[in-house]
Amino acid sequence: MSRAAIVIFLKEVVDNLRDRRSVGTALLSALLGPILLIPLLVFQSTALDRDSSKVIHIPVQGADQAPGLIAYLRQRNIEADPAPPDPAEAVRDLRVDLVLVIPSDYAESFRAGRPAPIRIVTDHSRTTAAGHIRRMHTALDTYSRTVGALRLVARGVSPSVVSALAIGIDDVATPESEGALLLQIVPMFLMMSVFFGGMYVAVDVTAGERERGSLEPLMATPITAGDAVLGKLAAVMFFAFATMFLTLAGFMIVINLPVAEVPGMRFRLSLLGGLSIFASLVPVLLPVAALQMLVAGRSKTVKEALTGVSICSMLPMIPGLLLIFSPFKSTTSAMAIPMYAQNMITTEVLKAEPLGALDLLVAAAVATLVGALLASLTVAQAARARRLSL
Repeated sequence: MSRAAIVIFLKEVVDNLRDRRSVGTALLSALLGPILLIPLLVFQSTALDRDSSKVIHIPVQGADQAPGLIAYLRQRNIEADPAPPDPAEAVRDLRVDLVLVIPSDYAESFRAGRPAPIRIVTDHSRTTAAGHIRRMHTALDTYSRTVGALRLVARGVSPSVVSALAIGIDDVATPESEGALLLQIVPMFLMMSVFFGGMYVAVDVTAGERERGSLEPLMATPITAGDAVLGKLAAVMFFAFATMFLTLAGFMIVINLPVAEVPGMRFRLSLLGGLSIFASLVPVLLPVAALQMLVAGRSKTVKEALTGVSICSMLPMIPGLLLIFSPFKSTTSAMAIPMYAQNMITTEVLKAEPLGALDLLVAAAVATLVGALLASLTVAQAARARRLSL
């Protein structure tokens, strides 16, 4: 970097640091993801709670009709509480997660050997109630199968004759991959931090200076368009780097906090894993900053530039959503897709899967090449604007 580019870089950094509102917005965007992750882990840990030794209290209407069932539920650490007068209204008002309703004809049907009616009043759209619903369903299903088997034995029939299949499930998921399901927002927020960190700076050093009338005098100086673009580009990358670093550090702190301990899951992001994610994100700074300056440089006003750059900032959401709804297996060739590669690398680190050095090299090389191309286009755009201003 030439002396002129360094001077421009320092000038832009100092000017933007003086703008406390912009710096505060950047810091807020950096910490937004980690802050949102805390309640998400807490709520989801409750919804996905698999600890059957934990006692839960479920309102039961008509408990006196099924003393055997109530005793069985108590053995499964499910205590029966008095039910509200209107179970459906209580569930809709969020006063209870679910209500077990035992009708008055339950005992008669049970003694006659007929399927005894029973209802669960709940709202499946509430994720926080999923853990209790799952445990109640499992307990009732086990009780039903146990009583059914005893009835067959009493009639001299082996319970195995009603089972046509013996189904076994081999779950190859690891505690880390199970935990990564709850951390799917992390790759998307990390990529968005790169975009949002330098967005306002990219607009300010291009359309902002043009609107203030300070861009033309700069272009009239003896410095080359390349030096001017390089200095401004370095300033945009500096703020994007700071935001990305703070976001990654925040996620590392939050993920390793014992705020959401779920049996069978593990939320961990080691220092080595954090460094791997960091190494994959750093090469993206150049193409992102160059793209933002290219878009903002073609805008005539700050408002127009903010609109264009904001649309570009939505790009990291595409690969993030693809990985959430349509997960793909990582391959070396897939690492040649910018942004998708960084999302995939972050996901693999969170799953504690082996990460090859070749994957990091391919992702970094492609991001650097794309960045160099966009930077050259930005320089050409600045050179053309300089010729027009002279």
